[in-house]
Formats: sequence, structure tokens, C-alpha cells
Amino acid sequence: MSNQFIYPPSPKGISPTLTEPSNAYKRQVKTVTTSIITFIVVYIVLFLASIALTIACGFVGILLFSKFSYSGVFILGLGLVGFGLLTIFFLIKFMFAIKKEDTSELIEISEEDEPDLYKFIYQIAEDTKAPKPKKIFLSHNVNAAVFYDSSFWSMFFPIRKNLLIGVGLVNGLSLSELKAVLAHEFGHFSQRSMKLGSYVYQSNRVIYNMLYENESWSKTAEVISASHWAGSIAASLSTLLIRQIMSVLQFFYVSINKKQLSLSREMEFHADAVAASVAGSDITIHALRRADFAEIAFNSTLSWCSQLVDDNQKIDNIYEGQTTIIKYMVAKHNLTFSNDLPVITDQYLASHQTSRVVYKNQWASHPSQEEREENLRSINVDAVNVEDSAWNVFTNSKHWQLYFTEQLYNQVEFKSEVQIVSSQALLDKIEENEQEYALPAIFEDFYSQRLIGTFDLETEPESLRPWNSLMNQEAMLLKDRILANAKDIEVLKSIQSGEIDVISFDFDGKKYKKEGAESWIHQLTKEQEIDTAQLNQLDAEIYWYVSKHNSDESENFKQHYCNFFKVKKIKEDFLAEATKDAEFIMPFLMNSLEDTSINFNYYHEEYKRAEPGLMSQFEEFKKNGIFDGIRTEELKRSMNSFMGGEYHQLPIREMFYKVYHLLGDTINHLSYRELQAQKAALELQAQLYRKSGLMVPKKTEMEGIIL
Repeated sequence: MSNQFIYPPSPKGISPTLTEPSNAYKRQVKTVTTSIITFIVVYIVLFLASIALTIACGFVGILLFSKFSYSGVFILGLGLVGFGLLTIFFLIKFMFAIKKEDTSELIEISEEDEPDLYKFIYQIAEDTKAPKPKKIFLSHNVNAAVFYDSSFWSMFFPIRKNLLIGVGLVNGLSLSELKAVLAHEFGHFSQRSMKLGSYVYQSNRVIYNMLYENESWSKTAEVISASHWAGSIAASLSTLLIRQIMSVLQFFYVSINKKQLSLSREMEFHADAVAASVAGSDITIHALRRADFAEIAFNSTLSWCSQLVDDNQKIDNIYEGQTTIIKYMVAKHNLTFSNDLPVITDQYLASHQTSRVVYKNQWASHPSQEEREENLRSINVDAVNVEDSAWNVFTNSKHWQLYFTEQLYNQVEFKSEVQIVSSQALLDKIEENEQEYALPAIFEDFYSQRLIGTFDLETEPESLRPWNSLMNQEAMLLKDRILANAKDIEVLKSIQSGEIDVISFDFDGKKYKKEGAESWIHQLTKEQEIDTAQLNQLDAEIYWYVSKHNSDESENFKQHYCNFFKVKKIKEDFLAEATKDAEFIMPFLMNSLEDTSINFNYYHEEYKRAEPGLMSQFEEFKKNGIFDGIRTEELKRSMNSFMGGEYHQLPIREMFYKVYHLLGDTINHLSYRELQAQKAALELQAQLYRKSGLMVPKKTEMEGIIL
């Protein structure tokens, strides 16, 4: 049974103008309406032209038959008529297409199942002046949506929508926040003017159907083509004409789609305004933040659960696991709780936004988090905050949690007898992983997310800087700047290539045209080279400083670094060689080879020339103990099969598939050995730090420093 829930009261005295479409929305409506009208005109012209073509083909067919009595001429006439009819069929087939939503992983709940939830949802529908949902479904994930089976005719006849609520979402929200999220979904349908969104969607569906959903037309054309030589001519002519029509439609598809996405972003602002009008601005902001946090935690839970599967362990309730991960994340990021739910602060969000490149994504269907929060703050509606768990509105909360837990595990195959474990197993797995990979805390995160630069262990620098000049706040930020710049360079390259479709972008708050990306790529690349060289030099100086001040441990310390550099070099060399080998393997795996003996033999012969070198590398690895402690049985089996020549008994494509995965698994193992070797060196280094009294600046001492 659920606890007695309190329906969060809606704010009083809200002006009706608050939820009216904004001027920006109205502008987008005009733009989209113009595009739709243009498309309709073009479509009508194409349709009338196809009818005229069919009539003309029929007239020519009749004319030929009247002039010539040969059966072949009669069939040719029918072929011409078929040509016209096929073209018409292509242009009208969308009218009969129905897009059904896949509900196989959802479960429909009735009012009898969840009476309080139905009351809650119906009250929100009343508050937002939206129609009640036709059906209510639950899903396993972190989501909320309104959906329906759509067709061309749904533009003209009203269709009741279904409401979808994700159990993973409910698990991360308060009652007031759940109200805000559902009010947002109802907001999309609470205004008559929002009907245009459906027209835009259906217009795009019409074009998409004609461009990409041609199975029924293709089958019809194949039947006609196979029936007779005249049918083949009709199908061929129709295909040529339809390709020209499709090129026109593709232009409209891109144009309307881009305008639809602009309108969609304005519709999201409108739906947020509806949510704020009945749930409050701050509550809606916190709902957005907690929903994102819950999704991260849920995906992390599934990831850790998959690792437990390797140990034949199955968690008894995935949603208790999600809660456990949320608590872990709160502790990790120094956040706090309010009524057992995380408080997502501005500082936390800012720590995840380090890019200097800002652009407006024309292909995004939703505004950015920052834009949505700014819009909600400008609305500035206060409401009573009921911080009780959103589960309070459910009668059978535990039942649904266990139902979807079982549903998720139905897709998993266990190797042996399953052991049921609690959510504590997730924390145990995380702790085990941290113990295996985590670096000593004394370094803060100076060595995290990177490898120590390679340097000469034999030649000591003539002079060493004082420790305070080596390990200062600027040094601690050097690595972060390198990582941030690397991401910005990738974004700028995507802007330059057109992969990110924008006209302009902002860099450090200043606007640039798309063409300005090239100069910033060049400048940031130079900065990367300088910063990387400085960081490598810093790594060397730190090593020598620690070694010099711990002479009794210097040889042992050197041996640890020497071992790390050795494993690092082995991995780098193997990665370079494996990349070359993959060039001969990938064409087989990607099905890109023509079925000719020339291409087949070429790639096969190239691989056979490379294989002895690969074999000798593996022999050397085994001899030197590189494969000692291989953690996966699969890699052990693959190694033995490859070394024993068993791969050559397989079909060529299967052999290449196995070799490709063997290369990848070996690289993963070498990366693991590399990280373990670095960790061993740094653990000794941490001991020497403590012995020498060396200190590293704390992160808390660096707040406010700009990269």
C-alpha cells in the first residue's frame, strides 16, 4: 500500500497570459507554416503532374493499341499505364502508413492497479487544462512522455494520447517534482495552438515515408518488373522519375526538419511555463536537475549490474541499486540531501561545464539546461513544495520495481547458478574497482585521466626547482587545461567540417563565424603542444626531486618507473602494429570488399605477411610474462587458439573476426597492465612524499582559478 499522499497545491492567481505562446513561438509558427504550405503546394503539383502523366500514358497506350493490333503493343500500353500508376502509388502510400509505438517493454496500468496515481494524473490534467490520457504506461527507465499511434489522418481527426512514466524517474523525484514533470508533458497538448506541432510532425512523417519507407512500393515494383518485359520497363521508368522526386523531397525534409526543431525548442519553453504555472519555477528547475542526476545514476547502476553478471550475481531490486548509486554520487561530489533526495547545486553543474566553445545546436529538439532554467527563473512562480517521495502516489511501488528488475534481467544469460545479492553488492564492486585503479589521494587528481610522460631516467637535471615551484596551483590546473582544450579542439573541428551545423559560435564569450574555427584550432593545438611539453617536464622534475630527497629508495623508485615505461612502450608499439593489421581485416568485417578474387587475395596475402610478426610479438609477450594474470577466460582461449594455429581452420571472415577481437582484447589487457604499473610507481611515490613531508595543493584551495 502507498502512504497517504498530499497533492501539491497549485499556485493561486496565475495570469492566463503566462501559458500563452511567446512571441518567439509565434515567429517560429509563421516560419514553419510557410514551409508546410510550400511543401503542400509542391506536393499538389507533383501529384497532379503524376495524374497527368498517368492519363497521358493511358492515352498513348490506347492510341498505340488502336493503331496497332499486335499483342506486344497492347502490353506496352499497359506498361505505360503501370508507369504512371506506380508513380501515383509512391506519392499516396503515406496515407495508409501507421506508425505504431513499440510498447513491448512497457506495462499498461489501470485505475484499479494504481487509484492514487490516476487521481494525481487526472488532477494535473485538470490543472493544466489538458485532456486526460487514453492509457497510462510504466517503463523501466528514467523518462516521461506522451505518445500515440500516428498516421496521416491523425492530422484531421483528434487522437487521445497515452502517458508514459519511467520507474527510474519516479525513484529520483519528490512528489512536487513528479507533478512538474507530468505537467510539462501535458503542457504540450494544453493549448489549441500547439496542434501545429502535430501538423509539422506529420508533414515530416509524410516526407520521411516517401524517402525512406519504400518497402511496399519496392515490392510492388518488383512484382510488376518480374511479370513481363513491359512491366520491367514501367518499373525502371518509374524508378528514374521517383529518384528525381526524392531529390526534391530531401530538400524539403531537411528544411522542414530544421524549422520543426526550432519550433520544438519553443514548445519546450511553453511546456516548461505550463509546468511552472501549476508546480512552481524552482520546483520545475530542481525536477530537471534531479531527473538528469537520476538518469546518470540509473545508467551507472545498469553498468555495475552488468559487471555483477560476470560474477553470476543478480541484484534483487535495481531501483534500490539506483538509490544506492545516487547516495554514492552525492558523497563523491560533496552534495547534500533534502528528504533523502540529492540537492543539485549550481556549483556542481558549473563543474561539468568547462568548454570555452558555445554554439546553438540547430538540430537539438530541446533547449539547453541553462536556457530552460533561465526561462523558468524569468517566469518566477512560487509554489508549496511537497518533498515527499514520488513513490507516495503509488499503491504497489515495490511490485513495479521488482517487475522491471526481472524484465531487465530477462535479457541476460548467466554462466552458472545465479546468486541474488542486495544493492550493497554495487558498492562492494565500486570499492573493488577503486582499489584496483584508484591512485593515492595525496596527489589529488594530478595524475588522474592521464599517463605520466616518458623521460630519461639516467640523466639527472643540473638544477631542480624548489618544491613549491613544482607543485603549485598552476601545475595542478595544467592537466585540466590540456583535457579541456582537447575537447574544445574536437568541437571546433566538427564545426569546421560541418558535422556540427552552425553559422557561428562563441569562444570565451566572443562570437565568431564558422570560418573562425580554423584559427582557433591552430591556436589551441599550439597551446596543447606547449602545455603537454610543460607537463612532461613537470613529471620528470617531480621524479628527480623525490628521488634526490629519498636516496635510500632511489634505485627501487627508479625500477618502478622503468617498469612502467617498459609496459607503456610495449603497449604503444603493439597498438601501432595492431592498427596496421586492422587495415587488412576491417574490409572483410565491414562487407566492403567486392566479390572478386583480386581484392580477396590482396587483403588475405597482406595479412599473411603481417601474421608472423604478430605471432612473434605474442610469443615475446608470453616469454616476458606480459600475459601473466590475464583476467578473462575469453582472452586466454583466444590466445591459445591463435598460437596453436586453430584460426587457420576457420572460414576466412570468421578468422578475421576472431583476430580483430584478439587484437582489441590484447590492447585492453596491455592498457590494464600499463595502468597497474603506473599505479605501483605512484603508490611508492606517495610513500616517499609522506616520508619527505611533501605536500600537494588541495582542490579546495584552488576555487575560482580560471583554466
